[in-house]
Amino acid sequence: MQPEGDDSKLLQAAIFFAASKNRSYREMVTTMLVTLVTFLEEHGLTSTQLLPPGQSIDQSFVLRRSDLTEEGREFYRRVEQPWLKAIDRGGPPSSTRVLNRVLRTLRPGSTEKKARGTGPSRRA
Repeated sequence: MQPEGDDSKLLQAAIFFAASKNRSYREMVTTMLVTLVTFLEEHGLTSTQLLPPGQSIDQSFVLRRSDLTEEGREFYRRVEQPWLKAIDRGGPPSSTRVLNRVLRTLRPGSTEKKARGTGPSRRA
Protein backbone atom coordinates (compact mmCIF):
# COMPACT_ATOMS: atom_id res chain seq x y z
CA MET A 1 0.00 0.00 0.00
CA GLN A 2 1.28 3.45 -0.91
CA PRO A 3 1.73 5.98 1.91
CA GLU A 4 -0.82 8.81 2.12
CA GLY A 5 0.41 11.76 0.09
CA ASP A 6 2.70 9.57 -2.03
CA ASP A 7 3.10 11.37 -5.34
CA SER A 8 5.44 8.92 -6.97
CA LYS A 9 6.11 8.87 -10.68
CA LEU A 10 4.22 6.10 -12.45
CA LEU A 11 5.53 6.77 -15.94
CA GLN A 12 8.34 8.97 -17.27
CA ALA A 13 8.42 9.64 -20.99
CA ALA A 14 12.16 10.36 -20.81
CA ILE A 15 12.87 6.69 -20.05
CA PHE A 16 11.14 5.60 -23.25
CA PHE A 17 12.75 8.32 -25.37
CA ALA A 18 16.21 7.48 -24.00
CA ALA A 19 15.96 3.95 -25.40
CA SER A 20 16.56 5.12 -28.97
CA LYS A 21 17.16 8.20 -31.08
CA ASN A 22 15.48 6.54 -34.05
CA ARG A 23 12.73 8.83 -35.37
CA SER A 24 10.18 6.08 -36.02
CA TYR A 25 10.73 4.65 -32.52
CA ARG A 26 10.19 8.09 -30.97
CA GLU A 27 7.03 8.58 -33.04
CA MET A 28 5.79 5.21 -31.80
CA VAL A 29 6.49 6.22 -28.18
CA THR A 30 4.65 9.50 -28.66
CA THR A 31 1.64 7.73 -30.20
CA MET A 32 1.63 5.13 -27.43
CA LEU A 33 1.71 7.73 -24.66
CA VAL A 34 -0.86 10.03 -26.29
CA THR A 35 -3.15 7.01 -26.66
CA LEU A 36 -2.79 6.16 -22.97
CA VAL A 37 -3.26 9.73 -21.74
CA THR A 38 -6.26 10.30 -24.00
CA PHE A 39 -7.84 7.05 -22.81
CA LEU A 40 -7.29 7.96 -19.15
CA GLU A 41 -8.82 11.41 -19.64
CA GLU A 42 -11.77 10.22 -21.74
CA HIS A 43 -12.74 7.61 -19.17
CA GLY A 44 -12.58 9.87 -16.12
CA LEU A 45 -9.49 8.24 -14.66
CA THR A 46 -7.52 11.47 -14.19
CA SER A 47 -7.78 14.10 -11.48
CA THR A 48 -6.24 16.77 -13.69
CA GLN A 49 -5.85 17.49 -17.39
CA LEU A 50 -2.69 15.68 -18.49
CA LEU A 51 -2.47 16.81 -22.08
CA PRO A 52 -4.04 20.13 -23.06
CA PRO A 53 -5.62 20.20 -26.53
CA GLY A 54 -3.07 20.67 -29.28
CA GLN A 55 -0.13 19.76 -27.05
CA SER A 56 1.99 16.70 -27.69
CA ILE A 57 3.96 14.50 -25.34
CA ASP A 58 7.67 15.12 -25.09
CA GLN A 59 10.51 13.86 -22.91
CA SER A 60 9.43 15.99 -19.97
CA PHE A 61 6.06 14.26 -19.58
CA VAL A 62 5.58 12.49 -16.23
CA LEU A 63 2.49 10.65 -15.03
CA ARG A 64 2.21 10.85 -11.23
CA ARG A 65 -0.07 9.08 -8.77
CA SER A 66 -1.74 12.40 -7.99
CA ASP A 67 -2.68 12.81 -11.67
CA LEU A 68 -5.05 9.85 -11.38
CA THR A 69 -8.23 9.21 -9.47
CA GLU A 70 -8.31 6.28 -7.06
CA GLU A 71 -9.92 4.19 -9.81
CA GLY A 72 -7.31 5.51 -12.25
CA ARG A 73 -4.46 4.35 -10.01
CA GLU A 74 -5.99 0.88 -9.77
CA PHE A 75 -6.55 0.84 -13.53
CA TYR A 76 -2.93 1.82 -14.22
CA ARG A 77 -1.64 -0.79 -11.76
CA ARG A 78 -3.59 -3.49 -13.63
CA VAL A 79 -2.95 -2.30 -17.19
CA GLU A 80 0.69 -1.21 -17.24
CA GLN A 81 2.37 -4.57 -17.87
CA PRO A 82 -0.21 -6.12 -20.26
CA TRP A 83 -0.35 -2.86 -22.25
CA LEU A 84 3.43 -2.56 -22.58
CA LYS A 85 3.77 -6.26 -23.44
CA ALA A 86 1.15 -5.94 -26.20
CA ILE A 87 3.11 -3.08 -27.75
CA ASP A 88 6.43 -4.92 -27.36
CA ARG A 89 4.90 -7.84 -29.24
CA GLY A 90 4.14 -5.59 -32.20
CA GLY A 91 0.68 -4.35 -31.30
CA PRO A 92 -0.21 -0.95 -32.74
CA PRO A 93 0.75 1.83 -30.30
CA SER A 94 -2.59 3.50 -30.98
CA SER A 95 -4.62 0.43 -30.00
CA THR A 96 -6.89 0.70 -26.98
CA ARG A 97 -7.83 -3.01 -26.99
CA VAL A 98 -5.86 -3.88 -23.83
CA LEU A 99 -6.88 -0.62 -22.15
CA ASN A 100 -10.57 -1.32 -22.80
CA ARG A 101 -10.29 -4.92 -21.64
CA VAL A 102 -8.76 -3.92 -18.32
CA LEU A 103 -11.27 -1.10 -17.84
CA ARG A 104 -14.11 -3.61 -18.27
CA THR A 105 -12.67 -5.62 -15.36
CA LEU A 106 -12.92 -2.51 -13.16
CA ARG A 107 -16.36 -1.56 -14.46
CA PRO A 108 -18.06 -4.90 -15.10
CA GLY A 109 -21.52 -3.49 -15.89
CA SER A 110 -20.10 -0.75 -18.05
CA THR A 111 -21.69 0.19 -21.34
CA GLU A 112 -18.15 0.57 -22.68
CA LYS A 113 -18.35 -3.03 -23.91
CA LYS A 114 -18.87 -3.48 -27.60
CA ALA A 115 -22.34 -4.84 -28.10
CA ARG A 116 -22.36 -7.95 -30.22
CA GLY A 117 -25.09 -8.66 -32.67
CA THR A 118 -26.56 -5.18 -32.53
CA GLY A 119 -25.91 -4.37 -36.14
CA PRO A 120 -28.53 -4.51 -38.88
CA SER A 121 -30.31 -7.82 -38.92
CA ARG A 122 -29.76 -10.11 -41.86
CA ARG A 123 -32.74 -11.79 -43.41
CA ALA A 124 -32.45 -14.97 -45.38
